[in-house]
Amino acid sequence: MQQAADFDHAQMMFDALAANESIQAEARSVYGDQLTDAQCVNRVIETRWPNLRERDAYAAAANHYEVAVSA
Repeated sequence: MQQAADFDHAQMMFDALAANESIQAEARSVYGDQLTDAQCVNRVIETRWPNLRERDAYAAAANHYEVAVSA
């Protein structure tokens, strides 16, 4: 059951990051306007925090872009 809760929290974090306009603007300015919101998050995470685990990278991005994620 804990694994499902972790997945839900990770998905909530990802969704909140994908909705962030700063992340979208940064990624699209570098990689192009064709990116989806999800692709924007993935590109930013891969570029800024390539060595962090997924959860840690999401937390770093949320902190950096001041994205509030409520559990």
